[in-house]
Amino acid sequence: MNGKGRSIDNIVMERFFRTLKYDFIFLNDFKTIKDLKEGINGYITKYNYQRFHSSIN
Repeated sequence: MNGKGRSIDNIVMERFFRTLKYDFIFLNDFKTIKDLKEGINGYITKYNYQRFHSSIN
């Protein structure tokens, strides 16, 4: 059973945000917050629908 302070509580989301930061945000230079939000929306769309997943070969 998971509880407060357990390391596996948010592992999926923590891994996603790490990937988002290191593979997208840190590699791009955004001039405005609007550009950042649009870029993140595009990245999430690509991440969910166009990226090759190891589970589907």
